[in-house]
Parts: sequence; C-alpha cells; structure tokens
Amino acid sequence: MGRYIVRIDSATKPKQKPFKVGPSSAAWITWLNERIIASGIIYFDYNGPNKAFYDGIIAALTQLERGHFHPAGTDEVKVYGDCRPVIDQLNNKRRVIRMKKHFKCIQDFTKKHSNVTFEFIYQNETNPEYKKVDILSKEGRSWIEKMINKNF
Repeated sequence: MGRYIVRIDSATKPKQKPFKVGPSSAAWITWLNERIIASGIIYFDYNGPNKAFYDGIIAALTQLERGHFHPAGTDEVKVYGDCRPVIDQLNNKRRVIRMKKHFKCIQDFTKKHSNVTFEFIYQNETNPEYKKVDILSKEGRSWIEKMINKNF
C-alpha cells in the first residue's frame, strides 16, 4: 500500500486589477512515504488561480496514476493545497459553479480508482514542506515567462 502526499499550489500574476486572471502556473510535489518521487509544473498564459489549481490536481494525479499506482493496490492519496474554494468544492462543502468540467474530471478519476482513498486538505505556506511547492509555482511561472519571451 502506498501512502502518497501531493502538495499543489497555483500562482497567478493578474494582468489587470481587480481581475484575478493572467499568466498562471500550477506546481506540485509528490511524496511516497516521506520521499519525493515526482513533481511538475504547468503554465498558462491567461488563467485564474482556481482553474490553474484544478489543472494542477488533474496533472499531478495523472502523473501519479501513470507512474506509481498498482492496479490491485489500496493506496492512500492526500492532496494538500491552499486554494480554499477548490478544496471545499472537492470536499462537497461549496457549490461548483464555474469549474464543473474540472470538478467532474477529478470525481471521475477518484471513481475510476475506487480502491484508492483520496483526501483533499487545506494547507498553506506556513508548513515548510508546502512552502517548497509555493516557491516552485511562483518562481517556475516567472522562469517560464522569461524563457518564452527570450530571443535566442
């Protein structure tokens, strides 16, 4: 049985206030029994933090499924993140209005892996392990933006 911890963070640099959309990223780090086994980052030129967070969860779970789940295993997956609206939606504490497609994708994923226990837990950068993914999402977004805009 694998005990996985996935910490996810999204970062958005709003192009125009008061709107919360602009260049965005989602980053994740996955641990198995206190050892980092995977990580990733995805970038969007125009997105919001909630959508980026959902996309990060989907990407992290897909990476985990492809490389680590055992078909007959009884794994545990704890997903930590600081995007309270999404965490609450995934725990059925908040209605899903705009991100129904993303919500359904994660629901379908968890149903597909009925032998796996999933938990979605709020956690922020005051946790030292979460701080790593918080930095990765922000610095990763900035690095990708620089590389995209760089003339070679």
